[in-house]
Amino acid sequence: MQIIRLLGACALLFECVTAHAGLGKWSQDAIPYNGFDTRFNAIAIDQRGRVYAGTDFGAYASSDGGLTWMKILDKGANAVSVQGNGLYVGSGCNILSSFDGGATWSSSSKLGSSPYCSVFAIAFDSRDGMYAMAQSVGLYKSPDRGSSWVNVGAGSGLVNTNFAAIAIDRFDNIYVGVNQAYPYNGVAIPGGVFKSADGGSSWTRTTIGIDDIQFVTSVTSDFDGNIYAATSPGGLLKGVGGTSWSDANTGFPSASAPYFLSIDSSGILYVGTRSGNGVYKSSNGGHNWAAVDTAGWSSLSIASAGLASPGNINALVIDANGTVYAGGAFMNSTHSMTTTPFLVQYTPVTPPSGTIPTSSTGDSDRIFNYLESIYPQYLAPTKAVSTTISGYYCRYYSTTKSYIATSNGELYYLGPASGNAVLDLGKVADMLATASKAGF
Repeated sequence: MQIIRLLGACALLFECVTAHAGLGKWSQDAIPYNGFDTRFNAIAIDQRGRVYAGTDFGAYASSDGGLTWMKILDKGANAVSVQGNGLYVGSGCNILSSFDGGATWSSSSKLGSSPYCSVFAIAFDSRDGMYAMAQSVGLYKSPDRGSSWVNVGAGSGLVNTNFAAIAIDRFDNIYVGVNQAYPYNGVAIPGGVFKSADGGSSWTRTTIGIDDIQFVTSVTSDFDGNIYAATSPGGLLKGVGGTSWSDANTGFPSASAPYFLSIDSSGILYVGTRSGNGVYKSSNGGHNWAAVDTAGWSSLSIASAGLASPGNINALVIDANGTVYAGGAFMNSTHSMTTTPFLVQYTPVTPPSGTIPTSSTGDSDRIFNYLESIYPQYLAPTKAVSTTISGYYCRYYSTTKSYIATSNGELYYLGPASGNAVLDLGKVADMLATASKAGF
């Protein structure tokens, strides 16, 4: 009877947490894209919170958090970036700029003359330098926002120019991800990450000793100057200070899942995955990763197992409120080989004021906080909401799908680690003494 009561209480708690504590919600944006569009290429957010999305045949803007969208550019938008009050879009071999939210546009000079030229990445340093990465042309830098260009992809030391991604850290170090290349002699040059500390004049390969990298799909940097690279086949790599690379795949369904990287204003890292695996985040510098609402993501049509290829995320951005925007494409069927673009968002819900406990709000909360600190693999995220239901004081952990509860002097756990059966962890008094010795 005791187990049945606890199971019932925990079920009620799950409903309470889902409805009121704000695990958040995934939703699919009804953006009126062109019927010829095949994927969302890029997403950006300006200082006012306006969202911009680029597709193969246009760019769109939303001023209400994705509820409604309007088309602001009737040309291909393979790259979208915001710098200050300027909006920049890579279209063909040009960069288009707008300083009025897309109402009017001006064009840069061309990066090159190749008919296959296509700007797919735009980045800025702190000294007003603009960098553009373009297919069939390479990596260029402009000191005057596109009036003139310098080919920094030809800088010394850059032995592989099969460019794929770019990131500039807050110290103005430039990192470029390159894919494996096959020169005319047929000897493969491995992919990896190159660094320039002088504005692109010279480069060094940072991924020394990692010779099996075939593709680099995304790179980003954190506030400490660490670099993260989504690669294949090695998965996510972290370079401390841009060097000393190590595996950072803990928590992903597979090493092949990481695809596109982003970081929010508070330093939380996000990864968009391939093959319908959703979005993951890390608040500890990539030490481990947790899915952002797996159940909600699985309910979206883009994650359907019936698709030939569920959604790959190749665009990801987070606004100041923690709303996650993710875009990409999925394959409709193995027969048609056609793709459909998607843009989805995850909107977090803030728990009601006063519901998040601290270490001084009661003996049970002190125990819960202590257990969270030593068993993060079982109880995550930390500081979950505590609620009293049917005589049990409980917390539900959305990431690990686990519960802890106290009742009548006993401490209980229920979750995957116990085979989803209720486990009696012993007396509250005994665990409280242990937590107190640990400073809780």
